[in-house]
Formats: sequence, structure tokens, C-alpha cells
Amino acid sequence: MDSKIVITKYNQISCVDNFSQLETGLIKHKIGEDCEWVGKLSIEKERELQYLLNENPNYLKLDRTVHLALLCASEMDFSNINKSLRIGVNLGSSRGATNLLEKEFTHFLQENKVDILTSPVTSLGNLSSWVGQYLGFNGIRFSHSMTCSTSLLSVANAVAWLKSNMADKMLVGGSEAPLTPFTVAQSKALRIYSREEETPSLAGNLDKKSNTMVLGEGAGLLLLEKETEQNQSEKLAEIVGIGYASEPLSSATGITENAENFQQSMRMALEQANLETVDAIITHTPGTRKGDQAEWNAVKAVFPKELPFITNNKWKIGHTFGAAGVLSLIYGLKMMINNQFYLSAWDNKPKENKPINTVLINAAGFGGNAVSVIIKK
Repeated sequence: MDSKIVITKYNQISCVDNFSQLETGLIKHKIGEDCEWVGKLSIEKERELQYLLNENPNYLKLDRTVHLALLCASEMDFSNINKSLRIGVNLGSSRGATNLLEKEFTHFLQENKVDILTSPVTSLGNLSSWVGQYLGFNGIRFSHSMTCSTSLLSVANAVAWLKSNMADKMLVGGSEAPLTPFTVAQSKALRIYSREEETPSLAGNLDKKSNTMVLGEGAGLLLLEKETEQNQSEKLAEIVGIGYASEPLSSATGITENAENFQQSMRMALEQANLETVDAIITHTPGTRKGDQAEWNAVKAVFPKELPFITNNKWKIGHTFGAAGVLSLIYGLKMMINNQFYLSAWDNKPKENKPINTVLINAAGFGGNAVSVIIKK
């Protein structure tokens, strides 16, 4: 990569605020008629969200996915940012306006009427347009969806925009609010939703006897820009490698036994970063038996000599679909900043005390696609 692209600001919101603590934020919560394991915002964070929404009556008309992105942006300090610069906003979501779509469609079926604002408020573009408007940024604003790899693809998009000099800075990431009856029912129909009684999500644990995916809500944002003499003190990490790949589909949800897409994306990212290995890997591992095992097989194929430290955050916060990739990246970024490897709950073996200077983050989604990003301290 010619120009160095660096992360200068970040923020995340999910059901867990302190990633370093060995705890899960997953709770039993009523979704529709049943109580399900979910990763839901805390009461304190929900209160902060309501304060924000009361600032502008127009916010109340938007979907919760946009609400989470606005809250995440509101907690970031942009006071030293020159608003005259071309600061782009590229935020994505797998499902988009999930809550409003379900609500408005139910209303239509029952009353055969549609609210006048249904079309504009259920648009995926609200994510970037409203966050950009809230922050007063003047660059390009666009949103996209590529299922669960969405927010890592926004990082790849930002690198391209910055390197092509079409933007001075890019605010990127993803937001997802999937804790609705219909969305949970879809996962249950696939027979991948957790039915565990005590340990809800075993994401990344290969010893599980059943699928243990749990949905969570959350948002994550990163400010990316080219490295300059002026931003040296703000630089948190560098994006040194990006890889992507797609594999032929054997089914609507399938992944090959050895995750060829992950193998290709990881190798591409390593080659771009001019690295043979990394200090840690944040896996995608959503908690499904086949998906978790396939990604582990891919990691072992790409790192045959010695495995890096491996962990994930879905056992703590659930699977946040389109926000999952950026929340995993922030998980890795915090490990580098704190120089502390975050163990999974079942991984009680102490890790050797070595620096965490490079982290590889994986994400994948329906359609056979995979994305890998490498960050460096």
C-alpha cells in the first residue's frame, strides 16, 4: 500500500463496554412471544440514547439502526476536525431498517395503509446521511450492505477513496439493530440460534455439540485518513493489509469445509501487508458448528507453522451482522492499545506475554464472500 492509511478515532457501542473483562453481556430478553438470548444495550446506554433522540423530533421517526449509529457518533470528539475538509461517511448494515420495516409492514397488512414517511425512513441510506448531517461533514455519504462482512468492506472502501484523493478523511463502520421477532425467527428457522441454558454463545469453541449463534445490537465507527506529520499524535493504528474473496455457492448459507474464501482473503491481506504471520486473529466465528470449524481449518491452512493468538468477541456481544466486522476490528485495536490479549471464556490457558503489534480481523457473509483486514500498531 503506497500511502499509509491510519485510524485516528474510534468508538463502539454494544451490550459490553469493557472488552477486557472476562464477562458476557448476553441476557435473556423477550423477543415476540419467547425469551431468547440476545446482546442488548444496557439500561444506562439506553438512557443515553433516549436523551440524544429527544434533541431532535426527526430522530424519533428513524429506525433503531440509525439511532445506534447516531449515538456512537455523538460520543466521539470531532472538535479538532476542520469541517471544510472532504470528510466522507460510509456506514453499512446487513438488514437496514429492521424495526421500522417490520412495524410498517405489519401495519400495512392489518390496516391496508402506509404512513407517509415509510419510504424515506426505511432507506438504508439514512445511516450515512443522518450521521453525516449530525456531524456536519461535507464529503460523500453512502451506505451499503454485504451481509455480515459489510462494515469491513466499508474499511476497504475508505482506503480506496483516500488513496484516490477523492476524500480527505472517511468515517466508516456499521450499525445493526436485529433484535426483532421476525429477524430472530429467521435465524431460528435456519436452526442456528442458541438453545443453551447457561452459556449462550460458544462462538469459536469447536467442542460445542450444537449451534449457538446469538444476535446482538451495536454500532462501531472509525475515522480513517492518510498519515501526515500533523496527525502523528492521533494515530492509533495503520491499515496495512486488505484481502477479499468469494467462493462458489453450494447452498444459500453454505461455506466450504476449509473456507476457501477465508484462505484467499487472509493470504491477500498478508501479501499486501508484506507479512508472513500476525500476533493475533479476531475470527468471524458466529457460533455455528460448521462455520466455526471451517474458519479454523482455513486459519490452520494459512498459518501451518505456528498459530497466532486466536479469539473473537461474539461470545460477549452476540453476532451484530453488518456491524460485526468493525466491532471485531475495534476489539483488536483495543488489544493493541492495551497490549493485552483478550481470552475467550473457555480459553483459560494463560498466553505468553508478547506484544500485540499486528492483528488480522476476519468477516464473512451470505453469498460466499469473506474479507480480512490487518491493522498494525
